[in-house]
Amino acid sequence: MTKERKYTLDQMLGPRPAAWKVVMATVGLLAVAVATLMPILNVLITYGAAGTWWKYLFAAGALLFLAGKLLSPYRGEHPRIRRLYRIESWSAIFFCVAAFFLFYNALYSTLVLSGELHTYLADLNEQATERCSLIIEQMAEAEGVDEAMKAENQMLWVQSMNSIRSRAEEIIMHELIYD
Repeated sequence: MTKERKYTLDQMLGPRPAAWKVVMATVGLLAVAVATLMPILNVLITYGAAGTWWKYLFAAGALLFLAGKLLSPYRGEHPRIRRLYRIESWSAIFFCVAAFFLFYNALYSTLVLSGELHTYLADLNEQATERCSLIIEQMAEAEGVDEAMKAENQMLWVQSMNSIRSRAEEIIMHELIYD
């Protein structure tokens, strides 16, 4: 039977960290808690990009909490208190990992795991090709680039069609790919 060691208060607590480090960790943990509750309670959340600001609050809180924990490690001697500090530090790391996954786009992973990535990309390519052809036809007609121009001045026709194709492809990239 082992005898339990008795610790003085100074041995248990160790040297106290600077107050700003403790405040940083506390504010970070409070920000994580508030950001976690906001979507659950539907507080101040609107649709679109403005409705995702709670993610930024969560991420900032997680980083503040992690920084506060890393800057103020436990320097006392008591093993149970050391274990509690270690649990808090790991919690801060897990909050940061959770913040990463808040911003991670899961569409790619879902398509790869379900085996539908190829069909999704083929469908997107078909849509883009059809839309690009339509835009090129409309722009060529609007700018007067036709077969008569091709017969008269072939270099001007090629230059105009290349310009139209570039603009149409950029429109498609913004309409179908980026947004």
